[in-house]
Amino acid sequence: MNKIFRLFNSYIRPQWKMLLVALVAAQVSTTQWFTMGYLSKVMVDQVLQIGSAGSAKGRLAAPGDERRWEGERPASQDDRVRSEAGMGGKGPRKHSQVERLNLLKWIFIGYVFIRVFFACLNWFSNYLIVRMGQDLIFHLRKDVYDKLQSLQLSYFDRRQTGKIMARVMDDVGAIQWSISGLFIQFFSNITTLLVGIVIMTSIHVQMSMVAFCTLPFYVLTYRFFLRRVRAVSKLVRERNSEIYGIIGENLNGVRVVKSFARERYETWRFYRKISQFLRLESTNAVYNTFMSTLCGLISGVGTTIVLYMGILAMRDGTMTLGNFLYFSNSVGFLFGPIVSLSDMNIKIQWFMTALTRVFEVLDEEVKIEESENAVDMEEMYGEVIFRHVSLRYEDAPGYALKGLNFAVMPGSLVCIVGQSGAGKSSLVNLLLRLYDPTEGRITIDGEDIRDISLKSLRKHIRMVPQEAMLFSGTLASNIRYGHPEATPSEVIQASEKAELHEFIMSLPAKYETEIGEGGVSLSGGQKQRLSMAMTLITNPSVLILDDSTSALDAKTEGRIQRTIGRISKDRTAFVITQKVAMCRKADLVLVLKGGQLVEQGTYDKLVRKQGTFYDMFRTQIETMEQEAPEGEKEKEEVEEAVGV
Repeated sequence: MNKIFRLFNSYIRPQWKMLLVALVAAQVSTTQWFTMGYLSKVMVDQVLQIGSAGSAKGRLAAPGDERRWEGERPASQDDRVRSEAGMGGKGPRKHSQVERLNLLKWIFIGYVFIRVFFACLNWFSNYLIVRMGQDLIFHLRKDVYDKLQSLQLSYFDRRQTGKIMARVMDDVGAIQWSISGLFIQFFSNITTLLVGIVIMTSIHVQMSMVAFCTLPFYVLTYRFFLRRVRAVSKLVRERNSEIYGIIGENLNGVRVVKSFARERYETWRFYRKISQFLRLESTNAVYNTFMSTLCGLISGVGTTIVLYMGILAMRDGTMTLGNFLYFSNSVGFLFGPIVSLSDMNIKIQWFMTALTRVFEVLDEEVKIEESENAVDMEEMYGEVIFRHVSLRYEDAPGYALKGLNFAVMPGSLVCIVGQSGAGKSSLVNLLLRLYDPTEGRITIDGEDIRDISLKSLRKHIRMVPQEAMLFSGTLASNIRYGHPEATPSEVIQASEKAELHEFIMSLPAKYETEIGEGGVSLSGGQKQRLSMAMTLITNPSVLILDDSTSALDAKTEGRIQRTIGRISKDRTAFVITQKVAMCRKADLVLVLKGGQLVEQGTYDKLVRKQGTFYDMFRTQIETMEQEAPEGEKEKEEVEEAVGV
């Protein structure tokens, strides 16, 4: 209930005027068939004048015909008594031929007018409902997407991309459908019930009581199926998200799937999930069908009893045929909304499940938040200090980083080395506050990193990730991604620094070349160089390269390393690398092992120490010996560096 109140207060209340008008229009629309039923009653009782005693039969004759009814028989004394009795002596007055024809004309005009009026009213009501629903879905999706942008990486680490997409698209869409198709329909059914009850009791109280006695059985049926349908609905939404997750993984990794010939496995995995989804939907349908069938059975029994009592009332002359038909139609409008309300159970459970899943995203705790007095740094010099910094990911058994202590002076080139899983990427992620340290403190230019505004921090610190992330569009639009106001000359300058300009100029469309989603038309090295150009165009004060030369050929890598050497002279640069040549140029080398900083210092100092760092490059020497003569030159450089 709290979630429904939040939905109403945040997203529906701003449109309360439109909602009120839509509700009123919808409620008035529910009276259409009662109005048509009343016209039918008048037609039977006042125009055709087929009374309870059957004193008049046949059809209305043409004007001037002396016979008032074709096939009319003389009324007996008993017939006249019954006719005058009507409903307890209050039967309809007999009308002349002219009066009946005139009344028929007005009924026809009223029928056309009512049809046109309610058609326009229904259109207006549906327009308002759709308009309101679309506005709601727009703002709700926007808020969910905005919240996703503010969440820390740990949230995405624990969830499949497809499952998140399902919440943004399917679940929000289910809420919009429920508001427009369920909320309005609920109140319309209630109005129909109330109007029907009033009309039925005004016609015949005893028959109305019989019809009302069936209502408790509807309530019992509803409550019996409520818990079962709710549980199945929750599982259906979860399986739907899992299907999205599988589709997202498969499309993102389609090249891997095909290269390993795993198409049949992926098809089987998808088939298993949709089979589970189908079984749950079938179970849902069984419950819903049982509920509808029981409700229909209750309705049928009640209607049969009412029909029997109505025939007896007409036989006894206490009810006219027109009133009986009007009552029967009203009973149908009584049972119909009740059946619809019982069918709403499954829809309500879908709505509540979707609403819960959407608000789970909106209620997710944002752990990377700015302090109230966050500092906007106009300039950043790049002094970075880690003091007893530890990092432990959520639900992880141990620490990814433990007790890091080091200081980096402005303009320094820092190389971070270590085996896979040593914590190198975790260290640089802390600098961007993609994660916050579990323990310890990080300062930049003397300011605690938590006290610097995120916008300011990420304006001055940029990272070239290990796996290039590109967007569909042109080469130029990708390079400008972090600096949309960049001039063409700045774009060219950034691409030149990344050793990409010559390649771009060889293309027919040059910088306006479309690269496709994820840069599908580029090679691995070209993607990496484009990613580097995207970073360099922002002119960061602190540059992070997460093993960003790993996908480059030796010649390009050498040029990139020289570029890094040039651009790091007036900025602080953190480089994750396993290359000897890069480490030799570093002002500081950090050696990580098992999440701990086991060694730090200059290249020469670490070589003389002959510890972990020395052992790592001895392994490189052995590898290059096996690859000789191609690696002979680099092997000699390494041997000279480590003193072999």
